[in-house]
Amino acid sequence: MTDHDPASATNQNHDQHQDQDQLLTPPEAAAELGLSVEQLAQMRREGTGPDWGELTRRLIRYTRGDLTTWQQHQSSTTHPDTSEEHQ
Repeated sequence: MTDHDPASATNQNHDQHQDQDQLLTPPEAAAELGLSVEQLAQMRREGTGPDWGELTRRLIRYTRGDLTTWQQHQSSTTHPDTSEEHQ
């Protein structure tokens, strides 16, 4: 018997994809990002935060994948490549 189960690997990939599509409330998204709900709301108003969707007029949701993408973008823009020589 092998340690590698193709069905298990397929299920893990499927679960990871579903996890990225999981809808989060603003309080859940804020907690994931280490922000307050108020900070996240301000960023939403300013258009500087992660992508979000409005399911109804007052029902806002974020996907875990959008939070991840936004965090990666933030870290790449706030930590410039230091390998370039400064003149």
